Amino acid sequence: MIVAINIPLALLFAFGVLFARGKSANLLSIGAVDFGIIVDSSVTIVESIYRNLMNSRDAEVPLNERIGRACVQVTKSVFFATLIMVCALLPLFTMTGPEGQIFGPMADTYAFALGGALVLALVVSPVLCQLTMKRLAPKPDNRLVRFLQWCFLKQLKVLVAGRRLVLMLFVAALAFTGMTASQMGREFMPELEEGNLMIRGTFPVNVSLGEVSRRS
Repeated sequence: MIVAINIPLALLFAFGVLFARGKSANLLSIGAVDFGIIVDSSVTIVESIYRNLMNSRDAEVPLNERIGRACVQVTKSVFFATLIMVCALLPLFTMTGPEGQIFGPMADTYAFALGGALVLALVVSPVLCQLTMKRLAPKPDNRLVRFLQWCFLKQLKVLVAGRRLVLMLFVAALAFTGMTASQMGREFMPELEEGNLMIRGTFPVNVSLGEVSRRS
């Protein structure tokens, strides 16, 4: 619920910025907003707070201090993760013409929503966690979490042990992607072929309207 609350608030922040700039909320500006990306920062903050509160080692530490420590642990990661997602939208800001008219509003809304979600995750989420997790008793992870952690550590050890092979495979996949992309079409706006026929006739300048209608 704490994470879900940030979705409408982040969109409200984005709409407020759009209104301040004189922009409208339409299908082009909000049609492609991904709620999963918007809540990433809140999920990270809430998960860090929950994990620290479930740890019994610092049970005697005040709740405010434990929540503050949990936020500090992931604040830098959350900030740079959001910054990277905003930077991924930079090509959309540089588009002009029909492409810019289509994708420009979407990029603006996305960036504003991500910025609002980051502020809410750092300001609102810790407060809500403090109000709702006061009686959270420490307990160990369940079997599913322990199994997922075991799988992750196992594959991490394998990948680190063969890091040279992993790096070579990554470079090969990157090169293959570049070669494939170079052979594709470069027309950003695809041509639409709907099977329609458009016939245009050119008549002399001094022809009458009746003659044109009769010959058409």
